[in-house]
Amino acid sequence: MSDTDRRLSLPRGRLLYREPDTITYVVVQHIRTREHWIVEDGWSDDSEAAGPFSPDDLLRAVRLANTSVPDGCELGPWQPGIRLFEPTRLPGHSNDWTRVETAWLSRTVALYSESDITQVSNERCCEAPTDIPRVRVEPSLSTTDLDDLVRTRAHGAQLRYIGVLRRPWNAHPEGSPVYGRSTDLDEAFAVVDLPR
Repeated sequence: MSDTDRRLSLPRGRLLYREPDTITYVVVQHIRTREHWIVEDGWSDDSEAAGPFSPDDLLRAVRLANTSVPDGCELGPWQPGIRLFEPTRLPGHSNDWTRVETAWLSRTVALYSESDITQVSNERCCEAPTDIPRVRVEPSLSTTDLDDLVRTRAHGAQLRYIGVLRRPWNAHPEGSPVYGRSTDLDEAFAVVDLPR
């Protein structure tokens, strides 16, 4: 099995979640293999961890790991967002890993369909949230580099820059660039997570 085959995938679609009170999970890199995992800050051999992740998914993955998500139902119980990734333990010894600052991570592109606005993928018994992504036009964030990144990750979908999120949505921070076919987000769209 190749390293690429072993990498964990990000959950797709809209998630029911709560914002974290504190940042519990961090990104670490193995000093020899260069694999990237997410683990509890101040990790030990027994710490809960998930990985490996593609460098292109790390920023989104660590933000999701630091949320709270329902364990099947919004009524509870709620659990750490790292449970979205079937956590395990870091391979090898805990001293074989070094922390990677979030500000150094690559931008992540999350793709959505129109149905993701009204449906969630991790909760089945309660009514889906009705808040939609609110977008503010902000021309200064559209760059050729960012446009090319979205074009590459959108696999040929014709998305154009339309603005930034006016408030957090689906664990994407306020100010995240939004690309779509229209400003109504009534078709495919993408949200870009930027390191801060």
